[in-house]
Amino acid sequence: MTFLVLTIQSCLIGRDRDDRGEVVGVSGRLGWKMETPFDMVFIPGGSCVIGAVDQDMASLVNPPNQVAVSSLYVDKCQVTNNKYRQFINALLEEAASMQEARNTSDEQEERDPSSVVEGSSIEKETSTSSVLSEEVIMKELYPDMSVWQKDFAHHMADRMVECYYEHISFDDFPVVGITWEAARHFAVWRTKHLNTYREEHGLWEMPKFRLPTAAEWTYAARGGNPFAKYPWGGPYVRDARGKLLANFKSSRGNYRECGYDHTSPVDHFAPNDYGLHIGGNVSE
Repeated sequence: MTFLVLTIQSCLIGRDRDDRGEVVGVSGRLGWKMETPFDMVFIPGGSCVIGAVDQDMASLVNPPNQVAVSSLYVDKCQVTNNKYRQFINALLEEAASMQEARNTSDEQEERDPSSVVEGSSIEKETSTSSVLSEEVIMKELYPDMSVWQKDFAHHMADRMVECYYEHISFDDFPVVGITWEAARHFAVWRTKHLNTYREEHGLWEMPKFRLPTAAEWTYAARGGNPFAKYPWGGPYVRDARGKLLANFKSSRGNYRECGYDHTSPVDHFAPNDYGLHIGGNVSE
């Protein structure tokens, strides 16, 4: 009976009936539905223990503590080279369009200087523009492939500098060599990219994408096990047959034991109990 009464009341309010002096909310605010973004997984809220593990001497000064985490959506896999390439290409296209507009404005000014008063309109518009130049994109956001030479001691990784990000064979491998600032900018662009489409199709905006906090990442990585040491839940890095459960460097120069010299495809290793392939694809 309660459900029936509430349903009838909702219908009456939706038809702009007299509210009889009661606070019933604004009518017509319908159409919102939280959709799961592409390739993301919903993680229910809960709590987990974060901090140094028992084997870590830092546990003496950084003891584990329990934290609460709200529900959230997380990419089920790490961001791939090809997904990051979509981001870079979009920014480069914007930069090229802006540069073309500037060139057109400069040509117009050369032909008719009197048409420009206190600077061209394009200059005024771009003085506060969020469009980045090609130089900034390539310097600050483009993946730095020199990491292969810096981080892979005892290994001939020079060939990765030229092919890892650009070659199609690595499209489904995790992007590497980007800074925290670049990752944050990717999240901002991803929000704009999705909500621009939704606005054009008369849909409500989705919440913003952002980088996770340390607590959120730890909680999601543990897959519902508040005390798990590794994403797969167990305390060991090998299965019963001795096979590595992630892309580990088990000893000096031994990068191949897990099956891949450098990185592995983002969904190569088994997901955790939340369905996330959240770690273990870059040699760690």
